[in-house]
Amino acid sequence: MTGMEQNVLTEDIGNSFIPVLKHLKAEKNNGALKGVIITSAKNDFMVGGGLEYFFNTSDSETIFKSSQMLTQFFRDLESPGVPVVAAMNGKTLGSGFGLALACHYRIAIDNSEIKLGLTETSLGLIPRGGEIVRLLWLLGIERAYHIVCDGLYYTPREALSAGIIDELATDQKDMMNKARAWLSEHREGRRPWDTLADNGQDFTPDLLLHILTPNKLPSASAQTYQEYLRTTEIIKHPIGFQRPLSVIRLLIAEQFKRTRHIFPAYRAVISTLAEASAVDFDTACRIQSRYFTQVCLTPEAKNMTKAFWYDLRAIRRGDNRPKGYGKFRPTKIGVIGAGLMGSGIAYTCAQVGLKVVLKDISRSVAEKGKSYSEDKIKILVGKQQLSPEEATVILARITATEKMEELHDCDIIIEAVFENQQLKSKVLKDAENYLGEYCLIASNTISIPITKLGKSAAHPDQFCGLRFFRPVDDEPLVEVIKGESTSDETIARAFDFIKLIKKIPIIVKDSWGFYAGRVRNTYILEGIAMLSEGFPAALIENIGLQTGMPSGPLAWADDWSLDLVQEYERQAAELYGPKYVRHPAAELLDKMIEKGRHGLDVRAGFYNYEKDGTRSLNDERRTMNDEQKTFIDEKNAGSSFIVHRSSFQTSEIAERFLFVQALEALWCMQEKVVQSVPEANIGSIYGWGFPAIYGGVIQYVNDYGLKHFVERCKYFENIHGRRFKVPPILKRKIEAGEKSFQMI
Repeated sequence: MTGMEQNVLTEDIGNSFIPVLKHLKAEKNNGALKGVIITSAKNDFMVGGGLEYFFNTSDSETIFKSSQMLTQFFRDLESPGVPVVAAMNGKTLGSGFGLALACHYRIAIDNSEIKLGLTETSLGLIPRGGEIVRLLWLLGIERAYHIVCDGLYYTPREALSAGIIDELATDQKDMMNKARAWLSEHREGRRPWDTLADNGQDFTPDLLLHILTPNKLPSASAQTYQEYLRTTEIIKHPIGFQRPLSVIRLLIAEQFKRTRHIFPAYRAVISTLAEASAVDFDTACRIQSRYFTQVCLTPEAKNMTKAFWYDLRAIRRGDNRPKGYGKFRPTKIGVIGAGLMGSGIAYTCAQVGLKVVLKDISRSVAEKGKSYSEDKIKILVGKQQLSPEEATVILARITATEKMEELHDCDIIIEAVFENQQLKSKVLKDAENYLGEYCLIASNTISIPITKLGKSAAHPDQFCGLRFFRPVDDEPLVEVIKGESTSDETIARAFDFIKLIKKIPIIVKDSWGFYAGRVRNTYILEGIAMLSEGFPAALIENIGLQTGMPSGPLAWADDWSLDLVQEYERQAAELYGPKYVRHPAAELLDKMIEKGRHGLDVRAGFYNYEKDGTRSLNDERRTMNDEQKTFIDEKNAGSSFIVHRSSFQTSEIAERFLFVQALEALWCMQEKVVQSVPEANIGSIYGWGFPAIYGGVIQYVNDYGLKHFVERCKYFENIHGRRFKVPPILKRKIEAGEKSFQMI
C-alpha cells in the first residue's frame, strides 16, 4: 500500500492479496511456513476503505459481489492451515478491523491514542466482510450488536476488556515478540465455526447455545440442546428457523428508544444477527452481504456518507480556513470562569496535553472547577482507560487560581463566565491587560454578539467567539465566530486550536443566534406555533422525535429557556428592521413568559416539574370547556392551550419541522453566516441534532430535489406565511440549471 498516507482496504488491494494467500498456503503445505504476522510499516494499521466506491455505485449486483469478495478474502485468511496474527501498531478501523477479526490472534500496542473498532454504522453502513457474524460467534448476540451499532473508537485496553483483541504489547518490539511467541505455540490456525464444520456440523441447534453462552464451544449433545429449549424462549421465523426471542426483542426495544428505527443500518444489524444465529457460518456471511447491499442503496446511507466522510473531511482539511497563515501551536490556555462550561473547556484542553490556567473569582471556586476534571478522570481510571500515572499527569496540567496575572503567558484566553454582556465585557477588558502580542482572546457565548463585546477591546482584531456546546467534553462542534473587527489570522489560529483539542470547527459570521442557535430556534418556534394552532402538545413532541430530532420542540424550549428563544426573535427584529415579520409563535411565547413560565430554570414552562425531577406536559391535568373547546389546566390556570385540531397529517407536521430548519440554514448561506455546504451540514448535525439520516440541512434540500423543495415551500407559504419563503440564493441555483445546492 505504498504511495498512500494510510493503509486502506480497497477493492484492488483486496484482490492483490489473493495470490499472496495462495503462495502462503503452498509454503505451509511444503512445511516452510509456521505462521503469518500482519502488521504495518505506517503509523496506522488499517483504516477501512472503499467508501468512495460504494458512495458512487448504485448497482446492487456490483455491491454484493464486492462484499462477497472481501468475505472470501477474510475466509481464505482464517481457514484452517496457516495461523495468522494481527499485530496492530496503530489505528485499526472499519474493514481494517474486519481484517484483524479474520486473524486467529490479535495484539495491539497499549497506547490510548490508538483507536480500534467497527465504525461503519456511524456512516450509515454496516460492515461488509462477515465481521458481524464473527462477533456473533465470539461474543454473542447482545455484545456483538453493541460493538457494531455503537460505532465506538476503542482504545486497546477497552478493546481487550470488550473481548475483541487478545493481548496488549508495550511497544512495537514487544508486539512482534509476542506475535512470534504465539505462532510458535500454535502450529494450526482454526476458528470455532470451522471446527464445527470439520465435525460435520455445518449447523446444529447447539450453535444457539454457544451464541448465548460465549467462550463455550457447543458440545453437540442432545441433552444440552433439550436443556436449552427448556430454559430459553424460542420464536419460529416465517422461513423456518428458530432464534432466541428474548435477546432480539430487547435489542429491538432498545434500538427504538435510541433511534426510533429511522436508521436502516441499525435495523440491518439486528436482522443479520437474528438470521445468522440460525445458520452455518458461510451462509450467515452471505446474509450479511445481502444486508450490506440493501443498506448501501438507501438514501440514508448516501446522505450519512456524504456528511461524515466527505463534508467532515473538508472541514478537517481546513477548506474554509483563512489561507496564508502558518499553523498555530498553542501550549498554554487561560480559561476565565470555572463553571460548567469553563471547567469542561479546561478538562478538554488538559486531555490533549495543554497547560491550563483556570481562573475564577476565588481560589475555592476555581478548585471546584478543577474537581470537574478530577471526577471525569476518576471514571476513566475506574474503567482502566487511563492509568493512575496518566491521570496524575493530566490533572497536573490544570492550575486553579483567582489571580488574573497568571494568564500573562497564555497563548489563548477564553472567557466563559455567566451570560451577561456587562460582566463579559468587564472580564475581557481585565484579561486584556495580560494579553501577549500574539495571544488571541475569545468569548464563549450563546447569544451576545461578538462585535458588541469587541467594541470595548483594545485589540478587537485578536478577539473572536468560540461557541462551545454543552457538555463540552462530549459535544464535538465549536463555532468559531468572526466579529466585524476580527482578523483572518485570528480566525485561522482559533481554527487550529479547536482542531488541536479534537473538536470540529466551523467558521461563522457574527449574527443573531450565530448559526446553530439561530436555526434550532426555528424548530422550537414551529412547535410553539403548532400549539397556538390547536395541535395537542403531546402530538407535537412525539412527531418532533419521530423525525429524528433529539428532543421535542417544547421540551427544548424549556431546557434552553423561553427567554433565550424570545431573545433570538428580538435580535432578528433588530437586524431586519422593517423587513422583520413577527413569528406566529411570538404571542404565545410572550404570554408564557408574562405568566412566569420561563422554562426548566424556574421549573415551569410548557412542562410541569415535580420535586423528584420528573416532568409532564402542561396540558395533562385539564378539564374541557365545551363552549370554547379549551383545555384548562387545573393546577396552572391561565396558561391553557386551545386544542381544536382533530385531523392532521403527521407527515406534513414532520415536514414543517424539517423545512423551517432547512430554510433558515439557506438564509444563513444567503447572508454568509456560514459559507460552505460542509459547514452547514455538519454544523446542523452536531450543533443541534438535525437528523443524520438526511446528511445535514443542505443535503436534505438536495436529496428532496431543489424544484420539489421550492414547490413544497410555496404550499406551506400559502397556508402558514412568509417564514416558508424561499431565499433568492436557492432560486438562482435552479435558474442556473443546477441540480443540487453546492457552495465551497
